[in-house]
Amino acid sequence: MESELIGLRSTARGFGGMVAPPLVGLAANALGFEPVFLLVSLLSWIGLGIVAAFVTESHDPTASASGTVS
Repeated sequence: MESELIGLRSTARGFGGMVAPPLVGLAANALGFEPVFLLVSLLSWIGLGIVAAFVTESHDPTASASGTVS
């Protein structure tokens, strides 16, 4: 299951990195830089909020570098 999630994440990053710049550029040409900048900023803050609310930290802060809990 974890390998499938890693693959999905990699696919999303690649697709987003390939599709987003041209779409944002076209939107900026059509609507102007400022409204598109505000929209993308808003979407980024919404994404940050979703991640902060639903993603749990998997790192154990009490674990030492060797992987044992002290």
